[in-house]
Amino acid sequence: MKKVGMNVLVASLLLGGLLFYLDVRYDERFEQHVSTKVETYVEKKYGPAHVVSLHSAYDDKHRDKEKRYKIAVKVRGQGLQKEEYFLYRLQDDRVVEVGTTTSLPKRN
Repeated sequence: MKKVGMNVLVASLLLGGLLFYLDVRYDERFEQHVSTKVETYVEKKYGPAHVVSLHSAYDDKHRDKEKRYKIAVKVRGQGLQKEEYFLYRLQDDRVVEVGTTTSLPKRN
Protein backbone atom coordinates (compact mmCIF):
# COMPACT_ATOMS: atom_id res chain seq x y z
CA MET A 1 0.00 0.00 0.00
CA LYS A 2 2.87 2.36 0.78
CA LYS A 3 4.44 1.67 -2.64
CA VAL A 4 1.22 2.55 -4.45
CA GLY A 5 0.88 5.80 -2.50
CA MET A 6 4.51 6.68 -3.14
CA ASN A 7 4.16 5.94 -6.88
CA VAL A 8 1.04 8.11 -7.10
CA LEU A 9 2.85 10.94 -5.30
CA VAL A 10 5.88 10.74 -7.61
CA ALA A 11 3.67 10.60 -10.71
CA SER A 12 1.68 13.61 -9.49
CA LEU A 13 4.84 15.62 -8.89
CA LEU A 14 6.24 14.74 -12.32
CA LEU A 15 2.98 15.62 -14.05
CA GLY A 16 2.72 18.88 -12.10
CA GLY A 17 6.29 19.83 -13.02
CA LEU A 18 5.68 19.04 -16.68
CA LEU A 19 2.48 21.09 -16.78
CA PHE A 20 4.23 24.01 -15.06
CA TYR A 21 7.07 23.86 -17.60
CA LEU A 22 4.65 23.79 -20.53
CA ASP A 23 2.75 26.74 -19.11
CA VAL A 24 5.79 28.98 -18.60
CA ARG A 25 7.90 28.13 -21.63
CA TYR A 26 8.49 30.58 -24.41
CA ASP A 27 5.56 30.71 -26.83
CA GLU A 28 6.52 32.16 -30.22
CA ARG A 29 2.98 32.19 -31.58
CA PHE A 30 1.68 34.21 -28.64
CA GLU A 31 4.59 36.64 -28.91
CA GLN A 32 3.82 37.09 -32.62
CA HIS A 33 0.18 37.78 -31.73
CA VAL A 34 1.24 40.39 -29.15
CA SER A 35 3.71 41.95 -31.60
CA THR A 36 1.09 42.23 -34.35
CA LYS A 37 -1.48 43.82 -32.05
CA VAL A 38 1.07 46.26 -30.62
CA GLU A 39 2.35 47.19 -34.08
CA THR A 40 -1.19 47.91 -35.29
CA TYR A 41 -1.94 49.95 -32.16
CA VAL A 42 1.26 52.00 -32.32
CA GLU A 43 0.98 52.69 -36.05
CA LYS A 44 -2.60 53.87 -35.53
CA LYS A 45 -1.59 56.07 -32.56
CA TYR A 46 1.64 57.64 -33.89
CA GLY A 47 1.48 56.95 -37.63
CA PRO A 48 3.58 54.36 -39.49
CA ALA A 49 6.27 56.92 -40.40
CA HIS A 50 7.08 57.55 -36.71
CA VAL A 51 7.56 53.89 -35.69
CA VAL A 52 11.29 53.18 -35.90
CA SER A 53 11.48 49.61 -34.54
CA LEU A 54 9.79 46.90 -32.48
CA HIS A 55 11.68 44.44 -30.27
CA SER A 56 10.75 41.60 -27.97
CA ALA A 57 11.02 42.49 -24.29
CA TYR A 58 10.20 39.05 -22.86
CA ASP A 59 10.21 39.05 -19.05
CA ASP A 60 10.29 35.56 -17.53
CA LYS A 61 9.77 36.87 -13.98
CA HIS A 62 5.98 36.91 -14.33
CA ARG A 63 3.71 33.88 -14.04
CA ASP A 64 0.93 35.49 -16.10
CA LYS A 65 1.46 34.96 -19.82
CA GLU A 66 0.21 38.41 -20.79
CA LYS A 67 2.71 40.06 -18.43
CA ARG A 68 5.68 38.03 -19.73
CA TYR A 69 5.31 39.03 -23.38
CA LYS A 70 6.07 42.71 -23.82
CA ILE A 71 7.05 44.59 -26.95
CA ALA A 72 9.49 47.50 -26.88
CA VAL A 73 8.75 50.17 -29.48
CA LYS A 74 11.07 52.96 -30.62
CA VAL A 75 9.00 55.94 -31.78
CA ARG A 76 10.46 59.04 -33.43
CA GLY A 77 9.44 62.47 -32.14
CA GLN A 78 8.06 61.45 -28.74
CA GLY A 79 10.85 62.79 -26.50
CA LEU A 80 12.52 59.42 -25.92
CA GLN A 81 16.24 59.21 -25.18
CA LYS A 82 18.57 57.57 -27.72
CA GLU A 83 18.22 54.02 -26.31
CA GLU A 84 14.75 54.38 -24.72
CA TYR A 85 11.70 52.41 -25.81
CA PHE A 86 7.99 52.44 -24.97
CA LEU A 87 6.85 49.10 -23.50
CA TYR A 88 3.50 47.58 -24.43
CA ARG A 89 1.76 44.34 -23.50
CA LEU A 90 -1.70 42.80 -23.74
CA GLN A 91 -4.27 42.89 -20.98
CA ASP A 92 -7.49 41.03 -21.72
CA ASP A 93 -6.41 41.02 -25.39
CA ARG A 94 -6.14 44.83 -25.45
CA VAL A 95 -2.87 46.75 -25.83
CA VAL A 96 -1.74 48.69 -22.74
CA GLU A 97 1.33 50.86 -22.30
CA VAL A 98 3.51 49.61 -19.44
CA GLY A 99 6.09 52.40 -19.40
CA THR A 100 9.55 52.88 -20.88
CA THR A 101 12.80 50.93 -20.79
CA THR A 102 16.41 51.47 -21.76
CA SER A 103 17.43 47.82 -21.70
CA LEU A 104 16.21 44.96 -23.84
CA PRO A 105 16.71 41.33 -22.81
CA LYS A 106 19.12 39.20 -24.83
CA ARG A 107 17.51 36.13 -26.45
CA ASN A 108 19.40 32.96 -27.38
